[in-house]
Amino acid sequence: MASPVYVSLTDRLFDVPGQWALWRCYACQSLWLNPRPVPAELPRLYARYPTHTIPSDNAGPVPLHRRLRTWLTPLGTLLLPWIRRERLDFQYRFLRGVRAGTILDVGCGNGAWLASMAKLGWRCVGIEPDPQAAAVASASGFDVYLETLESTDLGSAAFDAITLCHVIEHLPDPGSALRRCYALLRPGGRLVVITPSVASLGHLLFGHAWRGLEPPRHFVLFHPRALASIVSSAGFTDLCLRTSARSSISWFQASNAIQAMNGQRCFSPFAAKLASRLFCALEHVANAASGSVGEEIALIATRA
Repeated sequence: MASPVYVSLTDRLFDVPGQWALWRCYACQSLWLNPRPVPAELPRLYARYPTHTIPSDNAGPVPLHRRLRTWLTPLGTLLLPWIRRERLDFQYRFLRGVRAGTILDVGCGNGAWLASMAKLGWRCVGIEPDPQAAAVASASGFDVYLETLESTDLGSAAFDAITLCHVIEHLPDPGSALRRCYALLRPGGRLVVITPSVASLGHLLFGHAWRGLEPPRHFVLFHPRALASIVSSAGFTDLCLRTSARSSISWFQASNAIQAMNGQRCFSPFAAKLASRLFCALEHVANAASGSVGEEIALIATRA
């Protein structure tokens, strides 16, 4: 069974005209967009999406001490080593220490992440349906296919790793995409999926104003258990699933701004900065204890 959870949603980030609803499946607790844009409408959804720019040589994560110095407390000091490891895990998409081979990044955008992996010895290939973003990535010297994952002819069993970082929620048929990933991986190859989690504390706090919803570009928003189930159904084994609070500060502030746009009670800009850091500390602690309430899901799996 399913029913609408959020109705009359608008695009709170890039002002695409229209209204949408998100429905919840009571069996798996995931959300899906209804109505969905038809394929002909997709280009306008991404016309202002931040994937078209040429990546800077200086681009990269903000130094950890700079991000944390405004909320470091005795508790923050205890969390610091764990947060540093988490930051590196996500920066390299859980491929640190994995022998370099051939990697496919689905939804590679402007190729900035591929450039960082190429420096580590990986041979990098991308899929990017956005022509402007694909052109930027191709100009950096990478093989980039301007098609969808299912329609691109890449042979079979060609890759040592495939990553979908904030991509699977944009796909109309995640199950089909995962089965295609399975076919493209060599035996023992690694799949990495990173996506928003509807089980997060941020979603619980902000509801329809939560940054992770992002209508109309997010077609499916997974509960961690549902993502594990669909990946397992595609044939993958050795699943390792966790959630992360790394984006809690920025997503808290964005969700607060969405509430303000909707005319709801919200924090002032100064109070939002303080509250977001307190929320970040809370979510890191809660997620360290449970592993399931962070803003993002990270799932790593293997082709048997």
